[in-house]
Amino acid sequence: KREIGDMLARRMHAEFSKHYDMDYDILRELLVEFIKLFCITEVNNVDITLSRERANAVAKAVAYISQHYTEKITIDTLCKISAMSRRVFTKSFKIVTGLAVVEFITSLRLDSARYYILFTEKTGSEIAELCGFCDKAHLSRVFSSNYKMSPTEFKRQNLSKAIILDREQAQRWNWTKSETKTT
Repeated sequence: KREIGDMLARRMHAEFSKHYDMDYDILRELLVEFIKLFCITEVNNVDITLSRERANAVAKAVAYISQHYTEKITIDTLCKISAMSRRVFTKSFKIVTGLAVVEFITSLRLDSARYYILFTEKTGSEIAELCGFCDKAHLSRVFSSNYKMSPTEFKRQNLSKAIILDREQAQRWNWTKSETKTT
């Protein structure tokens, strides 16, 4: 789901950028709204016992996570946002998203880290802080367990793909010149 979402966001932004002057952040916000709708639809298709109210509550939590994944997020905070008990929330979240809460947050953080690794010259510590990881070691540990390679190896293996993206595309994606990889 993460890869499909990533691909969808990039394709949508590339298409919209051809015809409209659309900022990547605006598109991201639209995708958050889409996710909210998708969560409700997914619930209706998969498990009719999950009420629309619970689906909406999970959608609120997903939106909150999408906007605050770089910060420390607790299940208790998400339970307050969704007005559900911990047990009901975690079960409902898993039904709607297909992932546990921690897995969902981690996937957003890792997606963000991949972009910083490939398209910026930021240090591991800076990337960890920007993506919501405790420190560089935590980022490296989580990254390695998910991608079976270190962030450095990931950059080395994927740098040629990143170079293909020209400056115009990088600017459309709202990366500043100081963050864009120069070769």
